[in-house]
Amino acid sequence: MSKNAPSLPPTAVGLPPHLLATKVTPPTARARWVARPRLMEALEAGLQGKLTVIAAPAGFGKTTLLSAWRATEAGRGVSLAWVSLDAGDNDPPLFWSYVLAALDSVAPGVGAPTLPLLQTPQPPPIESLLTNVLNALAARTGEVAGRPIALVLEDYHVISAPAIHAALAWLIDRLPV
Repeated sequence: MSKNAPSLPPTAVGLPPHLLATKVTPPTARARWVARPRLMEALEAGLQGKLTVIAAPAGFGKTTLLSAWRATEAGRGVSLAWVSLDAGDNDPPLFWSYVLAALDSVAPGVGAPTLPLLQTPQPPPIESLLTNVLNALAARTGEVAGRPIALVLEDYHVISAPAIHAALAWLIDRLPV
């Protein structure tokens, strides 16, 4: 995008026009799914920490598990920011644009002020941008309307950019408790 390019208005869902809305929309739970109480309990326990990794081969039901959990009473009590990743998201400004848009969808004002800075010709260091996000989250004490916030990075295994891994580790280390 050149410096003189006109700024396009956000999309109808509040996203900048270069972001695909379906990538930040959590999938809905299927009407019929196999109950997996042990996995649901493990997921609940994992939410007590800063990071929970759900790892299994493709097709083993990771997304189905999260969608089913989201439909439970406990899952409805969490503000769930979702990003469906693909190999094209290895571009740090694009990756972080999706993460910030997803967070902003459940905690308005947390990511939106920082999003335009990612589109500048020389974005500031990601840590300075993420500091703004962390401060906004801390001001909310990690909750929106009394509900904890969880960020799902679906298919994170496709991300290979060291800069993204380093910045995500930096973010996780500094999350409000």
